[in-house]
Amino acid sequence: MFSGTSKNKITVFTSGFLNDARITLPPLQFVNLKHLQTEKKRDTKIEQALVHAYQLHQQRNVRYYYNFVDLNGDGVPEIFVYLKGERFCNDQGCSAIILKQTPQGYRVLSKFKNVFQPIVVSKEITNGYHDLIFFVPMGGADPFYAIMKFKDNSYPPDPEKAPRVSENAKVEGSLLIADALRPNAGIDLH
Repeated sequence: MFSGTSKNKITVFTSGFLNDARITLPPLQFVNLKHLQTEKKRDTKIEQALVHAYQLHQQRNVRYYYNFVDLNGDGVPEIFVYLKGERFCNDQGCSAIILKQTPQGYRVLSKFKNVFQPIVVSKEITNGYHDLIFFVPMGGADPFYAIMKFKDNSYPPDPEKAPRVSENAKVEGSLLIADALRPNAGIDLH
């Protein structure tokens, strides 16, 4: 969760694989961020898409969190899904996927690895899609925010290899999966 500021830095408190470590990042200014609560209702269409995309037949101990967000301004929201479980998470983060709604059902728009929440959907647009901003802890050694720009019909898969958001940047947009750290949050995948 984003919390606190000091004269030259923004302090971020995280949990999970960072063991509630306190990490100080270069100064970014988060302006007018809209906080989107994760959906609470199980969605069998999303679950079917996840099973197909990750070949999860008889998978156990998987939880998912999702938000509807219109990334390309066409009036049909995409679904950003964050996955937790042994297969999806390690000390570099967890997996996430963006599903696009089509008349034939959901199709994969992008898959990600090494993801920490929350995710910021920026108001900035590249190639018709909103830019995404991911926190990259890099083991606490050199943490940064990565900017994920839509290119060649997808977002890049790994925020650790994406360009950094420039220091002192003003970021406006929406927070996704921002409440996913609550105990018992998310939905069990059936």
